[in-house]
Amino acid sequence: MSKLKYTYRLQLVMIGIAIWEIIFWVTYFVLINALGAFSSQYIGERLAYKYAGNLYALLLLIPMVTAFVWMLYRHNRTVEASRGVAKSYLRPVSSMSAFIRFFFFRNMFVFLVIAMAQPIFGTKKVAGTSESLELVVALDISN
Repeated sequence: MSKLKYTYRLQLVMIGIAIWEIIFWVTYFVLINALGAFSSQYIGERLAYKYAGNLYALLLLIPMVTAFVWMLYRHNRTVEASRGVAKSYLRPVSSMSAFIRFFFFRNMFVFLVIAMAQPIFGTKKVAGTSESLELVVALDISN
């Protein structure tokens, strides 16, 4: 019997996603609570967000997780429908590899949204002006 797998282990991937989400959000909220983000009576330096409304973009994680699991489910359904010829035209898949790819994409998205909210730590207000702001995005499309 071949050890090659052509279907994803959906339950294992979903359990991994749920465990990671719990670990990440509990750690995040404990950390920002320790920095005084939830307390208005906190004396001293505290964490705040310059554009706190940008954090609502984190709600996009729900459709992202749903789309990812739906993609894996659809792939499994296709493989089950063509069980006899699956080995001839499909490559073997790895549930762990799929989870790791999603893990890095998800973390990139979350940290990008947090960066867009511009966390501010401290109590001192400084008046300053920015003359110009340049942003360069480099994309290497060569082989």
